[in-house]
Amino acid sequence: GVQTCALPICRVDAAETSHPWHDDAALHAVQFVGSRSGWAVGDHGVVWRTEDGGQTWSLQKTPTDASLHGVCFLTNQMGWVVGSGTQPFTGLGYGVILKTVDGGRTWTDSKSSAAKKPKTFGKKTSTAVVLDQPKSTDHLPPLRFIKFFGTEEGIAIGEATAAFPTGCLATMDGGETWEPMKGEPSAGWLAADFREIEHGIVVGERGRMAVANDFEVVRTRNDRRSLRGVRAVDFADGLNAWAVGDGGLVLKTSNGGVSWEAPAKPLPQEVSVFTDFKAVTTRGPRSEEHTSELQSHSFISY
Repeated sequence: GVQTCALPICRVDAAETSHPWHDDAALHAVQFVGSRSGWAVGDHGVVWRTEDGGQTWSLQKTPTDASLHGVCFLTNQMGWVVGSGTQPFTGLGYGVILKTVDGGRTWTDSKSSAAKKPKTFGKKTSTAVVLDQPKSTDHLPPLRFIKFFGTEEGIAIGEATAAFPTGCLATMDGGETWEPMKGEPSAGWLAADFREIEHGIVVGERGRMAVANDFEVVRTRNDRRSLRGVRAVDFADGLNAWAVGDGGLVLKTSNGGVSWEAPAKPLPQEVSVFTDFKAVTTRGPRSEEHTSELQSHSFISY
């Protein structure tokens, strides 16, 4: 099922309540900048904002009715949200990226456009990576995750298309243009976590997991025969990370996502049979010698 959140609602402008289903829209992601400013995004283009630590929330108007699945704010003014919609008649999916520079009072679309020449991605070093140009940039793929590492460099992940066969995208101009990462074609991804723009982990249906290093996506050594979807992943530090998913799936890695294993202490049988995990976050010491403490500070929701 879809995980939903309930928010106490405060002021809501009449223009923003023209569609009654906004109040009941399922929410898929939340992020705070500091202890007071936060945003939650969900179905029907819904973006809620709080300025008092979550005590009250107000609805922000967006130029889309797409389902929003990811949110990233660098400050209490600059941020991006991503999601997916369906074209009428054809039923084809498309991606949405919205950007704000005023805390969400106004949003603009970020369109993918073909560059006239390949762009150089990565830090300005002798080993900078050149990505392939997309074959077609009429539409972005449906998207599930976005993260920026400054005002210019960012990552987005979602479904795979002919233009974006790995399902992983990168931008070096604040989201004005997006280029596909290299790698084998995939079926797309459900979630991701990136410690830096050159290194991340992406996860998806049927146990699929991959690492993204230097803008190239490479499948990892895990059980590719699994029927359980991996729904969330979270880095504890540059090497240690946790992933969770359907059927009580819990996995950990100590080598940056190259290989995965179950925790030493298994979950209770009733949890693994009846529970689908949707989110995970890790808090604790960030060093290899504290792996056991990291396990005790991992939090999972379903």
